[in-house]
This record gives sequence, structure tokens and C-alpha cells, in this order.
Amino acid sequence: MTKKSKGCYGYYSYHKKLDLIITLICFAVSFLIYFFCLWYFKTNQNFGTILAVLGFLPAAKNAIRCIMFFRTREGSEEEMEQIEKACNHSDLVCGYDYYVTSEKKNFDLMHVTVRGNVLVCFSLQEKLDEKAFVSHVDNLLSQNGYNDRSIKVFYDLDKYIDRISQLKELPAGNKDGEVLHLMGNISL
Repeated sequence: MTKKSKGCYGYYSYHKKLDLIITLICFAVSFLIYFFCLWYFKTNQNFGTILAVLGFLPAAKNAIRCIMFFRTREGSEEEMEQIEKACNHSDLVCGYDYYVTSEKKNFDLMHVTVRGNVLVCFSLQEKLDEKAFVSHVDNLLSQNGYNDRSIKVFYDLDKYIDRISQLKELPAGNKDGEVLHLMGNISL
């Protein structure tokens, strides 16, 4: 299991496995401490119980993170290869596997490309509320000084690849990497 950083293809599947293992270990250690101290002291009124209960806090936190990653949907390798072929030998700033969270909704994006004042995304999520996504991301970008961005979500891979080809013709922006980094910061 090779480590995948945010923005790399396979980030979702890596964290699904990793967070599941961490969650199971955290719960197992807490249960082990509790039941060992219960067996040893013959009562649950001891320091071991407090330690076990405090151990459930990081276990619960990891369980929530694990549940969030299991809600994500990773694109197929064929889709990834088509996108890579479209982006090949260009200076486009792009990344994979972004799960953007907001107060009311979550948005699952397979791929994000930034060029100049344009941010385009490819999503496999069928019920993605594009209006809410654009509003949320535009608001966060504006708060961080990246104003006047055109944001578009594509659901058809062929149309997305056509748009990537068009973006290659646009001049690169000097803050493209920063915008993609911000997208990573606001995602899971």
C-alpha cells in the first residue's frame, strides 16, 4: 500500500484502507485495555476504564473519517488514463479525488483542472448540486483573494476532455497551483 497524497489518483482507495485499519486498531486497543483492566481489577471502576474511554475518542474520529471516505466514488483507471492522455505534455494544473465538504452538502469530484481564471471539474456524482457547489467554491476562492473565477462541473468525460483541450490554449495563470492547493484544503 503506497502512500497517495491529496490530488493523486488512488487517494480515495488508499485512505479507505488506511483509515479502516487505523479505526480498527484504535477500537481494538481501547477494548483490550478495558477488558484487561476489568479482568485484572474485577471492577470497571479503575483508571483503565478512563483510559479506555479516552481511547474511544480518536477511534470515533477515525471512524467518522472512514465513513466519509467510504462515501466517495473513485473513477476507473480507463477514465484516469483518458484524462491523463488529454493533459499529457501540458502545463495544466490538475488533481484527482477531491471530496469538497460544505455545511449542507458534499461534492465528490474525480478530477479538477485549473487554468487562468477557469476551474473545471469532472464528477461521477449523479446528484451533485452544481449551483450549490459553484456558490460554495466561488465564495471560498473569493475569501482567499481569487476573484472572478469561472467554475464548471462536467458529468460527461468526453465533454470534459474537450474542455481540457480548450484550456491548453489559454495562458497559464500565476496562481493556478495556489487555487488547486486551496481546493485540496477544502476537501477531505
